[in-house]
Amino acid sequence: MQQQDQTKSADENAIDVLIAAWLSAHNSGNAEAFNDLYAADADFIGIDGQVVKGRDAIVGMYAQIFAQLPGNKANIALDSRQFIASEIVIDDGTWEVIGFVPDGAPTKGRYTTLFRKEDDEWRIVSARSMVPVTLTAYEA
Repeated sequence: MQQQDQTKSADENAIDVLIAAWLSAHNSGNAEAFNDLYAADADFIGIDGQVVKGRDAIVGMYAQIFAQLPGNKANIALDSRQFIASEIVIDDGTWEVIGFVPDGAPTKGRYTTLFRKEDDEWRIVSARSMVPVTLTAYEA
């Protein structure tokens, strides 16, 4: 088992364990493992703007992605974590997926994830993935 950081709260460590499980599920292509990570009423907005509502639909989305893009690997880096309430946390950071585009170049962006504590277990309740867009002078 992963050693807990003694300077973090039990809740922060639990969220870190959940994130590690998410990365493990993604990087092994195990869509079913997401059942344990998302709240039943979770939603997800992908980089294409697609809105997916509900844990079952999110698991199905990942199953489709893994079938179409086998072997793609994800990594994330946390920039900030805010406890909005004792049972609500928002993480912001950056993500990278290798194997998402045909030439193998990494796809990179930013994310915001909302976690909620339910029955003493943390779950992902909302996730947003964004790809930065460079604006031209007339758009800025």
